[in-house]
Amino acid sequence: MKDWHGHHAITIAVLADLQARSARGPFVISGDERALRVVCEFWAGVHNRGLREYLFSTAAAQLLVAERAFVRIGAVRVGRTLQRVRMRLAEARPLLSIDQTAPYLNPSSWASMSAWIA
Repeated sequence: MKDWHGHHAITIAVLADLQARSARGPFVISGDERALRVVCEFWAGVHNRGLREYLFSTAAAQLLVAERAFVRIGAVRVGRTLQRVRMRLAEARPLLSIDQTAPYLNPSSWASMSAWIA
C-alpha cells in the first residue's frame, strides 16, 4: 500500500459535496453517506499514517464510529478488526497509547481491502 496517493478525483468531489451538505445540518446527508465519509477519512488516515491525529484523545469513540461505518458499507471484517482494537483499548491497564495501538491498525498487516468486504 506504499503506492497509495490519496483519494481519486471522484472520491474527493463526493466527499467535498458531503462535507458541504453536512455543514448545513445533521440531517442533510443520509446515514449511508455519513458512513462513506467516515470510511474514506479513516482509510486516508491509515494510508497517510495520520491515524494518530485522526484518533487523537477520542480513540475509542472514533474507532466505534469507524467500526459501525465499515459494517454499514459491508466491510464486516474490517469492522470486526476495529472492534477488537477498540476492545483491547478498553481492557488495557494502564490504557494503551495511540502509538501502542497503531500496529494493530497497520494496513500492511491486513489482507487486501477487497478480501475484507463480506
